[in-house]
Amino acid sequence: MSVRRVCVVASMVLLVSSSRGVAQTAPDALPLPQLEIQLTRTWGDGCQGQCPDYTVTLHGDGSVEYAGNEPVHGQRIRQVSPDDVFDVANQFLRVRFFDALNEYRAMCPRTLVRNGDRFVWYGCNGGIGDPGVNLTLRIGARSKTVSLHAEYPRELGALVALVDGLGGPAVWRDR
Repeated sequence: MSVRRVCVVASMVLLVSSSRGVAQTAPDALPLPQLEIQLTRTWGDGCQGQCPDYTVTLHGDGSVEYAGNEPVHGQRIRQVSPDDVFDVANQFLRVRFFDALNEYRAMCPRTLVRNGDRFVWYGCNGGIGDPGVNLTLRIGARSKTVSLHAEYPRELGALVALVDGLGGPAVWRDR
């Protein structure tokens, strides 16, 4: 087992055990399938043209799954080095993914307009959904999903590119 993998496994166990309030002196190693990273690209009601619609799942054993309709149709599986997946997982931990907000959307003025004994609440986009990306990190029993639509931290956007780089549509176009 590489030093990098040992460090990640130890970090994962500490994260999982600390979330339960249990202090351990010697963490138990988790099996590789206990690490999973998933990216799901969705599109809103207002999508025009080519609208991304796919899911990429990275597993701790190095298996990568793609399932989608746009821009590449079908299901695909490939194998990468588990170290590549652990590199991505470590980047999630570096940007404190578990501490991120659950959802990022555009900040827009919202207005209440009174009309007699009623009022109307006006928002940004009049009901048209935003395209977005859902990122999920699962380490053992601990899991978090973050929805990225707009105005999210650059570091979270970089995670999308890392996952896409291992299993997104560009990987599958010529296969």
